[in-house]
Amino acid sequence: GSLVLVSSVASYLSSAPLLTSYASSKAGQRILGESLRCGLEKDGIDVLVACPSFTETDMTKTLRLSKVMTAESVAHKIVSAIDKRGVGVLNITESSVVSAAFGAIATLPLTFRTAMGRLFMKGEKRPGHFHYMPG
Repeated sequence: GSLVLVSSVASYLSSAPLLTSYASSKAGQRILGESLRCGLEKDGIDVLVACPSFTETDMTKTLRLSKVMTAESVAHKIVSAIDKRGVGVLNITESSVVSAAFGAIATLPLTFRTAMGRLFMKGEKRPGHFHYMPG
């Protein structure tokens, strides 16, 4: 069988200002999936952690983003990976180059990841801008 956890590429940006809660929880989910994969593979269970980029949701509608993926396209890529018995972490972005870049970010020292997080959030001045509370 297969187990899929949906995290986010934000899990690589845990040092980004204003993303603290979201990115940290997604990083924990990614690490949980990696740990489960190691423990469950002996039982024949594939574990895939999907880390999509910005996806069209109620949360992202408030962010003024220029480019988001549809939930359907993300789901299609996840199902495709399951069909191929994909395991590990699947970064789902608009391009394979961006996907590889997010994977590489995780290997950088904290000082570089912090600088990248600040660059990513450049221009965002409103505290709490990325907090989402479902109605």
